[in-house]
Amino acid sequence: MSIFNPNIVKASEISSITVKESIGGRSDIVFLEGLPGDAHLVYTYKEDGKEYKVIEDADTEFENVDSIIYILDSDGNYLQEEILELTTQFNGDLVLERTESNGKVSVQNVYAPKQINLSTLTSDGTTGEWVTTYRDGNTYIKNYTITAIIAALSAAAAGTFGAPAAAALGSIAATYFERNATYTYFREIYNYMLSSYSAFIIVRETCHTSYYSDSSHANYIGYTYWEYDGR
Repeated sequence: MSIFNPNIVKASEISSITVKESIGGRSDIVFLEGLPGDAHLVYTYKEDGKEYKVIEDADTEFENVDSIIYILDSDGNYLQEEILELTTQFNGDLVLERTESNGKVSVQNVYAPKQINLSTLTSDGTTGEWVTTYRDGNTYIKNYTITAIIAALSAAAAGTFGAPAAAALGSIAATYFERNATYTYFREIYNYMLSSYSAFIIVRETCHTSYYSDSSHANYIGYTYWEYDGR
């Protein structure tokens, strides 16, 4: 039996975000097609007195994201400003290729977060008892679009996610985007149980991840939770 149970505000409960403009932040985010966590997403927002429109498409596992960003001109037309192509490498590293309207291309490498193992509590993982590990981590998301942030969060988290996790991470990613955050900071409580017959087979897993906007974990954003039972 396999269970994936994300417990945060669901993407389906989000229709629009309207906030007061703040320094470095974004406001008046309105979703025109889809909602955060959908593979196809279109939305508008305001930043520094300008209005933008974003069209995004992701693959089914949210490992690759294509984003086209437009800016509204004085005549009311959206002009293409840049294209972002985010790809997730096999080791979790991210590569972001940015193509500006003048044709200039830049490539940014974001390495998979090196999580800090805070502590591990276990009696004997080979006897069918839980092993609990606490981990901290962060990943770079500056100037990422909403769906690209979802991909970055998925790459940083423990376990295999894909579309179910993308829906759960939708509101969290939208909040990071709204705040124009540079990093996402997270803390995981990961539990696993090995088979009583083999020390190489995990039969049960759970993972609770809390997300923050600061390294001291004072500004809480939200959380996700998933569990797996393969017995």
